[in-house]
Amino acid sequence: MTATSPFACPTCLGELEERPDALLCRECGASFALANDVPDLIAAGVRIASEGPGDTPAMAWRRQRFDVLRGPEAPENALLLERLLEVIDDGALVVDLGCGPGTLLGWLADRRPGAQYIGLDIATAALDLARRDAGRRAIYGRASTRRQYPFASATVDVVVRRLAPALLDEVARVLRPGGRYVRFTFGPRHWAEVYDRVPGLPRAREETLATEAAHLARLGLAIEPVHTIEREIPFSRPAVLLALRANPAAFHINRVDLEPLHRLWRDEEGGRREHVSLTVEAQVLVARRPVADASQPPA
Repeated sequence: MTATSPFACPTCLGELEERPDALLCRECGASFALANDVPDLIAAGVRIASEGPGDTPAMAWRRQRFDVLRGPEAPENALLLERLLEVIDDGALVVDLGCGPGTLLGWLADRRPGAQYIGLDIATAALDLARRDAGRRAIYGRASTRRQYPFASATVDVVVRRLAPALLDEVARVLRPGGRYVRFTFGPRHWAEVYDRVPGLPRAREETLATEAAHLARLGLAIEPVHTIEREIPFSRPAVLLALRANPAAFHINRVDLEPLHRLWRDEEGGRREHVSLTVEAQVLVARRPVADASQPPA
């Protein structure tokens, strides 16, 4: 008997059969190739104007290194993990949008091994790292978070989004009744000491979560109070540059003047400082699909 994949056809949402080298849709007949057990779930011939290429291999490696450097105990990561572990039960299906090198899923699998974890990312280089990091504790698929998600409606218990783009209508569609959407972002004061000196780099906006919460409410989800932490934490210059070259700032960093940033790590006599305290502001929004909404996804 042919096994059924946990993914759905990204074109018609039909069931996908697992074949030795591909996933085959039982409804429309579309086939999605497997590479190292990771299906390529991006429909061929379809282009999305807002869809970028995702992380380069260098960016994916830097993102993984920065995650390891900070670790799960860092205040921003601990905040997200705490909120996730409150809503992930044994047997839950957890989907990470834009999972990158899979660090978050590895941390979750260590702490809640009874759940099922799936990571989606458009970047093959990031997925290659994810398979090595989280191993068989998670399933991965190459997919865009700006297209219809490869899951049937009302089948996912927790959707987590950490600094990745997303389609909120799709989030609402795939959540089960009672399911949660957990959204992490940095606040507008995050690393203000850096971004104020280099205004050409993209930074968090004040209205990000408020705008998102309003959209989710229109989709019928219940919005919980946003959890925020703000700390002063010492960082070295190499660590900051590692992070900047791991996120979307990497596409801008060669076009801006970084000298004002470098001066942060110099004292009044021109000597070098090993660490400088920077503001870390992190926010987590949780939205819940009502349990009574059992027949249709939010309109």
